[in-house]
Amino acid sequence: MQKLKHPVTIKMLIGVLIFLGFGGIYGGISFITDPTGSSMNVSQSYLTGLPIQDYGLPGILLLVGFGIFPLILAVALWMKPAWLAPLASHYMGWIITVMLSIGLMLWMLVQIGIMGIQQPIQIIIIVVALMIFVLAFLPQTRAYYADNVK
Repeated sequence: MQKLKHPVTIKMLIGVLIFLGFGGIYGGISFITDPTGSSMNVSQSYLTGLPIQDYGLPGILLLVGFGIFPLILAVALWMKPAWLAPLASHYMGWIITVMLSIGLMLWMLVQIGIMGIQQPIQIIIIVVALMIFVLAFLPQTRAYYADNVK
């Protein structure tokens, strides 16, 4: 089959995923190497009432879930490997991207619910999650991932 050119919406989506991935890696490593949160200007008082004592576990989740995973997903969206073939009517990479954006929005809503808006990065990440969601649902993106053309 002939390889289709990537629409601009997909290039934008992949760019946003790469931005998220590098940010997640930075934040995750920062919390893992300094679980007190002080290097990120995050107070441990936000953990009061939670079943964790420091930011080590959130750092691991951030590193893997919103750092490494979006970078792998960006590659999968670009390369469109056959093992992520369509299920239902869309390519699995597209479906996972939508789920990632929803997961990121939920992560931020829980975080804001616990500690309020304390850092500008919280607003930036909400915008990133919304951008991923909107870019994934634009007609050009959906059409590109709605078939099995590689």
